[in-house]
Amino acid sequence: TNQTFTANTNGNYAIQVIENGCVDSSACIAVNGIGILENSFGDTFKVFPNPTSGNLSIILGNKHENVSAKIFTLEGQEVGRYEFHKTAKIGLVIDQANGFYFIEIVASGNKKAVIKILKN
Repeated sequence: TNQTFTANTNGNYAIQVIENGCVDSSACIAVNGIGILENSFGDTFKVFPNPTSGNLSIILGNKHENVSAKIFTLEGQEVGRYEFHKTAKIGLVIDQANGFYFIEIVASGNKKAVIKILKN
């Protein structure tokens, strides 16, 4: 009782309870939406590590003149805003409490990505 589990990768999950030699399993629950939710940068766009302890690297694929990054809580509160210039890679730090965050990356050339990150 009172135990929790937070999935940090997409997949199907079930709970198995073992007591006095008896075993019972719950139905599988699909967990989706962890990782890249939207991406117009292409296949070379990478985010790591996810989950993170706070430091995050984002590979954009190509060099972009202007890049902005915003970090939001699940409730939509903006908790970080960053600007980068002439870069193909950015580093971000989530210095908020553990939990899920959305990161929105916008770059010159109408490129945009939205990422769901777990900080733990």
